[in-house]
Amino acid sequence: MGGEVVGINTETFNGNKTAIKEASAILESQGAKYRNLSIDSSSNAGKYASDIMAFPTTILVDRNGNIVGDPMLGGIDNKDNYDTLMKQIKSVIAADSNSK
Repeated sequence: MGGEVVGINTETFNGNKTAIKEASAILESQGAKYRNLSIDSSSNAGKYASDIMAFPTTILVDRNGNIVGDPMLGGIDNKDNYDTLMKQIKSVIAADSNSK
């Protein structure tokens, strides 16, 4: 079992070099160590991300690429959001454990 945090910045769609450079500088200045992706806006992930209107948005994806639960809007900076995220994470782990 395990998990990974992955960031996707919609400003960096389609390899926007200026936005990627700016995002990289921000991530470095904040000490972010998780992987960040630039995706093609016409891909399935790009189309999904294009419909997101609140930032940050947290989406859980299982090992098979399925979105689990509802997207969480806003930061994980209060107890309610944290508790909701942990509940979703536990459900992903439980579903994964049951599928083995």
